[in-house]
Amino acid sequence: MADELISTQLIDNVGEPSPLISILSGCFGGVAQVITGQPFDCVKVRLQTAAPGSNASIVTVVKDIVAKEGYSAFYKGTTTPLLGIGACVSVQFGCNEFMKSYFTRLNGKDVSMSLPQYFASGVVAGIANAPLASVIEHVRIRQQINVSQNAPSAIQIMQSIIKNGAIGRGILTTSIRDGFGLGCYFSFYEYLVNRQLKKYPEAYKNDRKNLESWKLCTFGGLSGMVLWSFIYPIDIVKSIKQTGPLEVKPEGIINIFKKLHRANGTAGFFKGIGPALIRSFPVNAATFLAFEASMRALS
Repeated sequence: MADELISTQLIDNVGEPSPLISILSGCFGGVAQVITGQPFDCVKVRLQTAAPGSNASIVTVVKDIVAKEGYSAFYKGTTTPLLGIGACVSVQFGCNEFMKSYFTRLNGKDVSMSLPQYFASGVVAGIANAPLASVIEHVRIRQQINVSQNAPSAIQIMQSIIKNGAIGRGILTTSIRDGFGLGCYFSFYEYLVNRQLKKYPEAYKNDRKNLESWKLCTFGGLSGMVLWSFIYPIDIVKSIKQTGPLEVKPEGIINIFKKLHRANGTAGFFKGIGPALIRSFPVNAATFLAFEASMRALS
């Protein structure tokens, strides 16, 4: 990867949008993310939390969900992320943009940001996002694994989590996942954009705002696949921590890793990665498309 990139701009902006426009655009991006990715996420969680030694596959899980719970079950736990993921995406993009502005001022106007600086910006965004994302995902995961026809609502699950003092369960794991993950995501995205600008300097005039929207979406989708390829093992640990009995203190990250390895070997760390990778491309493409379209429309 190149050491220095051409521009600090994340996506195709029009003018200088206000912070409110960025926040609203992040919310729209989050809604698009949830609607696109929820069915894939439901299958992923069922695979991740299957009993050790289980022969569950994408096909068997999908068939089982349709046969026992109907197609609507793929959108179990949608309410909570719809309300919260918009906020998460706003935090991610907002913090990332803040850090990019900081590094730009630090470097001076004539020096472009380096790839490590883009990675550091993503790390800060991920860590800032983790407390909110952890709680939202905790509620959603508990809804997704409940196969009962009279499953508790998101509010009931949240009340139970608070009652058992488990509101902070998974925050450290989520911080590790999102910090490293968003660092990879944003830096790889910037690398793809920079590579395109260098490859066709005359067509884009070294200005990323001239890149087509479909290319930005494609770069976002590919970056999402890279993200999940690197962080999937820690995501499994997070799912296990957040699906255990609320009354019982969960095991530590290292102990869960050891148990997974003993039960399923290295393959156990990648159980359910198929839906995660399939999901990551359209989800991240939709997020960038909705975010950019909203920025343009609101501006």
